[in-house]
Amino acid sequence: MRLRPLLPLSSVIVLVASPAFATPPPTPSAPSAPSEVVAITLCQEPDFKTCDRYGVDTGTAYTIPDPYRAKLGSARTEPAGTTCTLFKYENAMGRIADVTPSGVASLTGKPTSFRCAKA
Repeated sequence: MRLRPLLPLSSVIVLVASPAFATPPPTPSAPSAPSEVVAITLCQEPDFKTCDRYGVDTGTAYTIPDPYRAKLGSARTEPAGTTCTLFKYENAMGRIADVTPSGVASLTGKPTSFRCAKA
């Protein structure tokens, strides 16, 4: 009894010579930097009084939560190396101020969104 190949020899040659096999696979794009959880403290009064602390992901735009949309008197971030930018408009548009761990003790303007980054 004679064994027969599963594919005829001509099929194997066609598969090997096929352009799909001659082209290298696409190179994956560089992975984006992973986000980190940082903290921003928002205060209704100047000098860091009447505050709430929020954990947020870096690189994500957030809406300023109530009651701070109506009255944001001061803010600070943590840990060291974190900067959160406050924006006048939704979706992080119209930069107002940068907030760092040392904080901004007296804010003017009414930010509606913010985004944090870690150096």
